[in-house]
Amino acid sequence: GDLYIAGVGLAQGYWKDPVKTENSFIVHPESGERLYKTGDQGRLLPDGNIEFKGRIDTQVKIRGYRIELGEIESVLNQHEAIKDVIVNVVRPDVNGQHEARNQFLVAYVVPVEDTELSSDILIEYLASHLPEYMVPRIFMQLDQIPLTKNGKVDRKALPLPDVAVQAVSEYVAPTGDTENRLCGIWQEILGLERVGITDNFFQLGGDSLTATRTITKINAAFSVDLDFNTFFGEPTVQSVANYISALALNDLNLTQLTDTDDLEEGTF
Repeated sequence: GDLYIAGVGLAQGYWKDPVKTENSFIVHPESGERLYKTGDQGRLLPDGNIEFKGRIDTQVKIRGYRIELGEIESVLNQHEAIKDVIVNVVRPDVNGQHEARNQFLVAYVVPVEDTELSSDILIEYLASHLPEYMVPRIFMQLDQIPLTKNGKVDRKALPLPDVAVQAVSEYVAPTGDTENRLCGIWQEILGLERVGITDNFFQLGGDSLTATRTITKINAAFSVDLDFNTFFGEPTVQSVANYISALALNDLNLTQLTDTDDLEEGTF
């Protein structure tokens, strides 16, 4: 549960910050005792000791998975080219609303001096250590991690990524009618202004619900029967476009074969 502090040694509040004081110093609903919200979580053990479990503000739930941001940071900090890193959750404003389903992970990375890092390298590295849902969608390089006056990480000062142009891989523009129409479907459902043909649907913020809507729209738009396993196996516009093209080619070959008058009986 959440950890609170009480007692005669409790501070009166934050110096010249009434808003923060009101949010952090509360009254116990039963005893009326004054409490301080530490922002930490713990587990009460049978022997009466409390096991520290981490910060509340670093535990998030994305696409149904509960994620400890510190675990991702720990893995990234082991990379030889990374000096410092902070992982945060971002909830972009889509159509005037901050919906939980649109939130995604962003890794703010400070590289070792004279070292170049790419998103693709970090994604490949994380994918070998963590499950897919724990891999951040966007990696942003910073000169240093912003800190508060007390030396703690100032998450509110972390720059917000431009979700319209950022992606987990280098942007590859669509070519041809099929890829353009598919990108349009993804942009509409995910609330994005731009989608590249190699971008992973789930790393763009998609989940099982939005995947279902996307597959339904694709099947209706192209008169195909794209199934869940095929989409989940390779969730990129490029892969789906290749799937649709292959179906169209098979239908064309079958039509030509059927229309041939001089086929001998038993050819099929």
